[in-house]
Amino acid sequence: MTKGVTLARCFAGVLLVAVITTGQASPVRACMFDEPYEADKPFYENYFNGAEVIFRGQPVDYRYPEWNSSDPTIVSHRVEITFRVTTTYQGEERKTWTAVWVTTAFLKPIDLLAFKQEIGDDLVVVLDEWSDVVSDKFGDLPYVAHQNCGQPGMRSYAVMEPVLRERGLID
Repeated sequence: MTKGVTLARCFAGVLLVAVITTGQASPVRACMFDEPYEADKPFYENYFNGAEVIFRGQPVDYRYPEWNSSDPTIVSHRVEITFRVTTTYQGEERKTWTAVWVTTAFLKPIDLLAFKQEIGDDLVVVLDEWSDVVSDKFGDLPYVAHQNCGQPGMRSYAVMEPVLRERGLID
């Protein structure tokens, strides 16, 4: 073998080892469907950054607008949730907020009662003007913060209270 071929094989071997090592060091996160809601964990810290509104409230209405069971797209699986606001921590203060929740990562509850049982009745909610899950805008409604393949920005007040206290949003 020539010196050039040997050198090229050696370089290729080092490159292959580097790629395999780097690939194993960085976790791969695949999107899953129908993941369980992690009610006992606070929502992601980055939801606080750039949030339009953060409030505490109770869900009072829950609906699937224009539901189309034969259209499995993410847009057909959105829900609109109306919350009665008890405390606003950041952003515009209102008595109620209606927001769009879009995700394929979770089986969304079928009605308000199921929503309250699964997600909760005393929630801290983060609203955002845009979604990284879909680019569609549904009227002028904000979105419940939700990352693609992630947990939503809705958690029980009991779970979020220490986080709110740590961030100085409550005493």
